[in-house]
Amino acid sequence: MFDRTSLRRALRAAALLVFLTAGAAGLSVVAASAAPRDTVNAKLVEMGIAEAQVESIELVAQRNSSTRGGPGRVRGYLAYVRIRDAAGYLVIRLNAGGAYRGAFTTGGYSRPGLPRY
Repeated sequence: MFDRTSLRRALRAAALLVFLTAGAAGLSVVAASAAPRDTVNAKLVEMGIAEAQVESIELVAQRNSSTRGGPGRVRGYLAYVRIRDAAGYLVIRLNAGGAYRGAFTTGGYSRPGLPRY
């Protein structure tokens, strides 16, 4: 069996793989409302990351599965922030209303005080 930490890491890695696959296929990841984007921008300012350092921001909606054939309810967002000259992403977790839930980094990018996966 998996412990909680291993399971979370596996799920985050799977989410990143889905995100990267969708981007490589040229699919639109999500057209999010202003609330999540505003929260991401505010968090970047709070973390001391200048707008000029940000190469791209992609918002991915996390949805519950639907048994009715349509898309499930949005339960939150992952904002993948690509920093110039950095290998990896800063990932900001948001709830369905766009409020900050946490952050972590991936790949070769790291920030003090944030977990790296």
